[in-house]
Amino acid sequence: ANGGPGGEAMQPGQSAAFTPKKVGGSAALSKLRSTAKKVAANVNKENRLLQNDKIVTINVSGKLFQTYVKTLRKMPGTLLAQWVEPDGELLAKGHIFLDRNDIAFHAILSYYRTDRLVQPGDVADDLWNDELDYYQIDNPLNYGPSEAEVHKKFVDQGMPEHEGWKKRIWLFFEDPSSSFLATCQSIFGVFVIIVAVMIFLAQTHPIFRLNELDEWHGYKLDDVRIFFLAVESFVVAYFTIELGLRFTVSVRKRQFVMSIPNIIDLVAVIPFYIDAIPGVNGGSQLMILRIFRLVRVLRIIGMVFKLGKYSHGVRVLADTFRTCLMELSILAVLLIMAVIMISSSMYFCENPDPFQVESDFTSIS
Repeated sequence: ANGGPGGEAMQPGQSAAFTPKKVGGSAALSKLRSTAKKVAANVNKENRLLQNDKIVTINVSGKLFQTYVKTLRKMPGTLLAQWVEPDGELLAKGHIFLDRNDIAFHAILSYYRTDRLVQPGDVADDLWNDELDYYQIDNPLNYGPSEAEVHKKFVDQGMPEHEGWKKRIWLFFEDPSSSFLATCQSIFGVFVIIVAVMIFLAQTHPIFRLNELDEWHGYKLDDVRIFFLAVESFVVAYFTIELGLRFTVSVRKRQFVMSIPNIIDLVAVIPFYIDAIPGVNGGSQLMILRIFRLVRVLRIIGMVFKLGKYSHGVRVLADTFRTCLMELSILAVLLIMAVIMISSSMYFCENPDPFQVESDFTSIS
């Protein structure tokens, strides 16, 4: 035999016999382990399939419930699903006793069967939440958007993605929860809207509209009108600056312009500037401008939804309206019919012979 690298003599066949056996033994051992894992996995799968058809009994405060193991395994991560795992207590014993509310458990077991979680009508909200917490089931009514979902929604609405003064201004006006100052600004905006609507209503009072008196509670009417104009100018300037800043920092200008709430904001301030144009005053044109200014009322609704868009109560209210849409439509039809019947009765009582008797009630409408 030839010598090795160091010149040492090797016994014939020593290296050739030893190394291949070692490599071959490792490969065989790895193959054996892989085969054993596959066999174990198949055995566990077959055992799990056999366990799925097993019927277990759950005694809830003396009321017995029976179901298949596969039914409880439909909701992984819940307490009942953990109990029917291979090392679970319910799977091992086949029965278990729970000192819990049986009415709530009936609805919870139906959730495993139908994938629909419905709160029983005779179970209080706090008791229902306690039962769901015990069985480790998430209440869908308590769901709130994650930070990633909120961030994505804000970006889709035009929020700048990079940190900077534009993003801070955008959050200041669009997200009241972003900071204490943003919350104060949102509340102040609602207050300004209410004041603007009150001023609009006060200007329509006959005392200020018809010039019948020179004074009102010791104040000259001209001074009161100047005060009304100053408040209205402040309101319009406030919303104009807000609209301009929001348009400046938005990265989606086209979407911003086409947004209905922003169109309402624009319509709310434009009549003031049109009214300031020389020659546009008095008559029906002024009345049209005053009517246009009433759209500021819509901003109150917008602010309320902005403050409560992630509120649990707002979501419940929206779901209620959506679920009861048909019933609400029927109620609206019945209300209209009642109004027509009552107005018709009043009309014919006031006008027994509408062709001969004159009355202030000139029409049913």
